[in-house]
Amino acid sequence: LPLLLHQQDPRLFASDPFVRAIDAFNPHRGYLLVLDLVTRPLGVSAGLFLIFVLTFGATCLGLDRLARGVWPEMPPGAGLVAIGLVLAAKAGNIGTNHLFEGMVLDRQIAFALGWLALAQLVVQPNRGRGLVMSAIGVATLVHPSAGLQLALVLGASWTAWCLLGRWTEVSL
Repeated sequence: LPLLLHQQDPRLFASDPFVRAIDAFNPHRGYLLVLDLVTRPLGVSAGLFLIFVLTFGATCLGLDRLARGVWPEMPPGAGLVAIGLVLAAKAGNIGTNHLFEGMVLDRQIAFALGWLALAQLVVQPNRGRGLVMSAIGVATLVHPSAGLQLALVLGASWTAWCLLGRWTEVSL
């Protein structure tokens, strides 16, 4: 928050060495841009709450769609079970990044966009490429490392599906 508040009013935290240390190069610039766009008109508390709700909603939507797309013969509640498992999986994480955390983080926004992109790609691999690329592009802007990892995983998967196009029915 000090970085965001300093960005909104340079007088705040002007003498803080941590805040000033990343004036020239700030890997969180995209995340701060998103936070600024939402918190400036709504205020910090309401803006952060809205971002959390949108991130949570996007994560749940992506997981639900992915579960229903992978297991279409399962009852409609299968998506809710998948969401519950991911939310409960604090020990089941990717490195140090949990699949979901109950706070507003840049990587959570990137992962939420990644779940939406992954669901689109798995459920309808021949449609929605622009949506997938846009989601991964924004994820990379918000969290460069997570966005790059998502792009590499989805790009490698897409390449494999295209190479196996005869069986996967995915074309370039």
